[in-house]
Amino acid sequence: MTPASIFIVEDEVLIAMELEERLRQLNYTVCGHVTQGEEACVKVEDLHPDLILMDISLAGAMNGIEAAERIRQAHDISVVFLSAFSDNDLLRKAAHVEPHGYLVKPFEERELHATITMALYRHQMERERAELTRKLQRAVDEIRELRALLPFCAWCKQKIREEDDQWVGFETYIKRHLGNDITHSICPECFAQEKTKL
Repeated sequence: MTPASIFIVEDEVLIAMELEERLRQLNYTVCGHVTQGEEACVKVEDLHPDLILMDISLAGAMNGIEAAERIRQAHDISVVFLSAFSDNDLLRKAAHVEPHGYLVKPFEERELHATITMALYRHQMERERAELTRKLQRAVDEIRELRALLPFCAWCKQKIREEDDQWVGFETYIKRHLGNDITHSICPECFAQEKTKL
C-alpha cells in the first residue's frame, strides 16, 4: 500500500523539520513544506497531498484557518490543525472549517499517528459516501425520467414506443434499458378472471 502523502504548513522551521522526521519514521511521505497560508493555497494545486498538517498561527496575511477554508473550497483534501492553543474561541473558528483533526503542541508521536490515521480514514469514508450519494441520485433521476417518458400504448397497454418509433413489449423494453430480467406471476384479479373462464 502506498504511504499517505502529507503536506506541512508550519512557519517555525525547527518544528517543521522535527515533524517531517517524525512523519518519515511513521512511514508517511512528506510531499512538501511551506511557511505561509498563501503559499500553501498555491502549492497544493501541484502537490495533491492526501492530508495537510496546518499550523493555525502562520506568518503572512493569511492564518491557517483561512488557508484551510480556501483549500477546502477548491480541493477535496483532509486537514489536521496544529496549534499551541486550545481555547474555546479558537476551537470554534477551527471547527467551522470542518478539519479532520486538531493537535495541541507539543504532541507525542503516537498522538500524531493516531490523529492522521483517523483523519485519513474519515476522509475516505466521506468520499465513499459522497460517491454513493451521487450514484443513488443518478439512479433516481434515471427512474424519474423513465417514468415520465414511457409512451405506453393506450389501447393494449402492453407495448412501449422506442426512440425510433418501433413498438416493443414491456419485457423487451425493461431488459434493453435497465438490464433487468422480468419474473412472471399472476395478480389475484387476473387469476380470478381467468378462473371464471374455465
